[in-house]
Amino acid sequence: VSGPVKLCIGESATIRATSSDSGISYAWLKDGSDLHTALDSITVSTSGNYSLIVSKAAGCSDTASVQVIVNPLPTATIAPADSIMLSCATPNATLTASGGNSYLWSNGPKSAAIAVSDTGSYSVLVTDSNGCSASSKPVEVRWLRPDVSLSSQTDTTICTDSGAIYVRQIQIQNHLGVSQKVVAHRGASSGFLGIPDTIVLAPNETR
Repeated sequence: VSGPVKLCIGESATIRATSSDSGISYAWLKDGSDLHTALDSITVSTSGNYSLIVSKAAGCSDTASVQVIVNPLPTATIAPADSIMLSCATPNATLTASGGNSYLWSNGPKSAAIAVSDTGSYSVLVTDSNGCSASSKPVEVRWLRPDVSLSSQTDTTICTDSGAIYVRQIQIQNHLGVSQKVVAHRGASSGFLGIPDTIVLAPNETR
């Protein structure tokens, strides 16, 4: 029997006695209590002092002991813990892991802190000084993109010296409920004028 034996919660190990003698019997104890097994090995998953009494037919006996230590798992955390929203103004963010001595992120890096600019779910595997590992809860990274919908407002006609101009309001509302709008102008017979295919607006910006 060799030791000490160090485990993490959820793990187990087999303790085995070796002897070249024949006609011997085994008795295992944990912290002095009989485990009621006569095998030459036992599987352990809890902390304690395990002893083996080896007896020969002639009446001779010997005892060996081993300490089993079961260490707790680390607590793996990521800061910030809530979902992260990226935007044109803040196109990247930093995720910082804690709770261990080494780190392995779901996207590959092995540092405690990483910079992210891609959407997705990020988690980290944390390993402590005892060699025990645990995974964090995932953090979702998303891009802030507004949902665009045309309002039901009827076109308004404005008469000018150069002719009629129609005004239509396009209502833009993102997932946070922040309203935005753009005012598009078109000539009476030439379609929309000067309105690009893509318009990027800050919250509450009006054009």
